[in-house]
Amino acid sequence: MLSRNRPSQKKRSKRDREQAYTGGFVYTPEEGLYDNVAVFDFRSLYPTVMVAHNISPEMLGVEACEDEFIIDELDYSFCQDEQGFFPELVENLVSSRYSIKEKMKNMEEGSEKYSSLYSRQQAQKILANSFYGYLGYSGARWYSREAAEATTYLGRKYIQDTIETAEEMGFEMVYGDTDSVMLRKDNIEESMDGFLEEVNSQLPKFMELEFEGLFKRGFFTSKDSGEGAKKKYALIDEKANLKITGFEQVRRDWSPIAKKTQKKQDKRKEKWQHHAKEGLAEELIEVIDNLERAILSADEDSALLQGVKMVSDQLYEKLETEGLERIDAEGEEFDPNLHKAVDKKDDGKKVIEEKRKGYMFGDKVLREQPECTNPAHVTAQTL
Repeated sequence: MLSRNRPSQKKRSKRDREQAYTGGFVYTPEEGLYDNVAVFDFRSLYPTVMVAHNISPEMLGVEACEDEFIIDELDYSFCQDEQGFFPELVENLVSSRYSIKEKMKNMEEGSEKYSSLYSRQQAQKILANSFYGYLGYSGARWYSREAAEATTYLGRKYIQDTIETAEEMGFEMVYGDTDSVMLRKDNIEESMDGFLEEVNSQLPKFMELEFEGLFKRGFFTSKDSGEGAKKKYALIDEKANLKITGFEQVRRDWSPIAKKTQKKQDKRKEKWQHHAKEGLAEELIEVIDNLERAILSADEDSALLQGVKMVSDQLYEKLETEGLERIDAEGEEFDPNLHKAVDKKDDGKKVIEEKRKGYMFGDKVLREQPECTNPAHVTAQTL
């Protein structure tokens, strides 16, 4: 398949003048505090809609088509005879992402490998979710307002059908936003599995509603007008884990409990990020050691030496911006918290030779800290 030409400015201007299509559906919450809130969300709603219904520009309104998916309300049809270009790309991304997420379940959260896979699947999520928006972008080579509109229309349909099913099964609708619903009901644990089975039995292949979590409390705020605020809520589960959305900063007009809750959540995020960076730095100082050994063994004027030195310097500079600090030992007072004595010369307390570089991250020494007694004039390796 050949790539289409980039649209001219005239064509882009014409596209910009077209009527905007409707986005996601949001169910406005009632302000208040709710008990036992269950959260369900669609697994990659827009991407899976595109795959399930073969939504792609070249599949729109195909005349010689044996199997069509017709959206009567929009008067659009998408051919199902073969998989379209965009659905194939999106399916590969979504499938790869879920494969990565399965691997992550057996890993230690916060580990270097976990963080790496988390970043990869997050990138795939963002990329997959961008396809329908790209189709509606006036500067896109593969522009198709119809395909973009069909995707959001079906997204609204599936979330509204889910809300209808929930209410028929006796759930109280608390909040809904684009691809998720928040429900409550007495003894809700007894009804959640049945609800999921009922909704998923009505969905086409590749689409799925998933259970995200059960929260013992949910707080929903309101606008100045008194109407419930969209995309602004706080949830807390049985383990006191907080999920806060829409409260980006602590406002002066918030209540003390709201300020305290937001600050606590910010500290939790900062702590997790710090531990992730610390773990990565601890692994990479071994890489720096190996690079420095290679530098010492290389010919002084060799291209290899220059290349290795450049990589080593760039790596250290990057880690330094994240909080890594090299410990300078030679000529300094011996500090058992920072240095490990490997040889003693005579009376005194200064380090006269450094055997190995040491590093700190914030206020933590990254290398193991063995005990040292009777500090004297020493040959030392920093911990």
